[in-house]
Amino acid sequence: MKQKKRETLTAHWDELIARGGTWEYLEAEGNKHAIRLGLKTRCTPSIYRAHIVYRRIKDDNYLGNRKVTVEGIMPQFRDDPAFFYLHGNDSSSKIVSKS
Repeated sequence: MKQKKRETLTAHWDELIARGGTWEYLEAEGNKHAIRLGLKTRCTPSIYRAHIVYRRIKDDNYLGNRKVTVEGIMPQFRDDPAFFYLHGNDSSSKIVSKS
């Protein structure tokens, strides 16, 4: 019998981080998944930041072209498909990083 691959919260965090979004969106999606898995762990921006630090130990390019900002994890470039997912097709939208 073939064993199903087990779902994990950290794998879901990796997917959310790759997709990017505002902290509110990332918290809501992460918490929904944690509840679905029956876990008491709750997702916060600090949890995501710690997860990113941990993943970057082995893969320095873990974030790719994403940037952690005050608003969330955002794509840096307009040619990134996630940019339009987060900001719509409005050409006046700009990502401003508060570093």
